Amino acid sequence: MRLQQKVAIVTGGASGMGQVIAERFAREGAAVVIADIQEQQAQAVAAGIRRAGGRSTAVHVDVVNEAEVQQLVDDTLSEFRRIDILVNCVGIAEFIPAAELSLAQWRRMLDVNLTGVFLCCQTVAKVMIAQRAGKIVNFASTAGLTGVPYMAHYTAAKHGVVGLTRALGVEWGIYNVNVNCICPGATATPMLLESTSAEYRAERAQRVPLQRLGQPDDQASVALFLSSPDSDYVTGAVICVDGGISAMSPATSTSALTGKA
Repeated sequence: MRLQQKVAIVTGGASGMGQVIAERFAREGAAVVIADIQEQQAQAVAAGIRRAGGRSTAVHVDVVNEAEVQQLVDDTLSEFRRIDILVNCVGIAEFIPAAELSLAQWRRMLDVNLTGVFLCCQTVAKVMIAQRAGKIVNFASTAGLTGVPYMAHYTAAKHGVVGLTRALGVEWGIYNVNVNCICPGATATPMLLESTSAEYRAERAQRVPLQRLGQPDDQASVALFLSSPDSDYVTGAVICVDGGISAMSPATSTSALTGKA
């Protein structure tokens, strides 16, 4: 029960990694607010947590809408009186050649994946700064540390989340607000499964030193660490949860990974 008596907001908590994180936090004793634009799914996740004996509520929020983000914070304070943890797990992805990207596609990607993270951080931090305590966990991607072809807008947004995390971790440390970032590798979420082929996923898994794709639970375990007292002296950190792929030389062949080079 490492999060007993804590109150957590998980954006993107209606599905994928966000859902697994929300359910894990509830099992660890937190009251969890499921914040998502998919309101019906968010309500279902919150109901499932309550059936399991946890505390949870769902709030509709579009993270790029400043008024809705403020309402999320107001509703959470009205229900639970404080906010101890924010996990920014909302994200979208798509493959488009950079030369064919429209300005609207560029703006939408940066709005959801970067500006939405900033708005949630800024609005929640006002509460945490007043409390002189809080934990913020932002989800970026290994694409936030490298370059990914056909995903220039996604890559730019995720690099922005990494930089934003470092800046906020430094700026808000004086208020005892920890801000850290997780960079997942390929993780078997509905978004990945629906947007890629089985052949692509098998090829990706072969390129990972740990020889498998990530699972949402892998990300949830690190999010739990960064949200718990175990990480009280960690801020501005960027942690890759990717099976080792970001540590590997680009020249490493698949055969070398299995000792057959």
